[in-house]
Amino acid sequence: MLDDYPTSARGIDVGTGSGVIGLTLLAERPQFEMTLVDVSPAALAVAKRNAAMLEVTPTLRQSDLLTQVPDEPVDFVIANLPYIDRAEMTVMDESTKQFEPELALYAENHGLALFIRLFETVQAYVKPGGHVYLEFGYQQQPALARMIALQLPAALVEFRRDMAGQPRMVKITLD
Repeated sequence: MLDDYPTSARGIDVGTGSGVIGLTLLAERPQFEMTLVDVSPAALAVAKRNAAMLEVTPTLRQSDLLTQVPDEPVDFVIANLPYIDRAEMTVMDESTKQFEPELALYAENHGLALFIRLFETVQAYVKPGGHVYLEFGYQQQPALARMIALQLPAALVEFRRDMAGQPRMVKITLD
């Protein structure tokens, strides 16, 4: 991802949680401007502490997806949204269930509800030619491909695999 933006860039980390993704980007590329958003005030408090430890200064904003973000377009949006279907609870790692808040894990509509909502609005927040980077569940690629085709039909879509060879990430380039 960093190769897409060799100099400065503005980005939004949606569903930031502890801030690990957005803060790491900011630590690696201090010339970036990052806004970290989460619906949870508790998560934003953790992200704020982590930003102080890393000595980086993002903008933090409580927001349900992009609803409370200024509509000035950015270069990219990254998101690690809740995407687990509650039906998958029985096969999940116990440590994940024990240490992660449910709000950060589960989504309705077989884990796809927040993606649907994000795709409805994201184009208004990203510059033409900008990117959306998402993590998703390893069985969700077909459904996401259909949703992107319907909701962002002019977008270029590149699915990527994780280190275990599972499809888990998507890079969407908006027109």
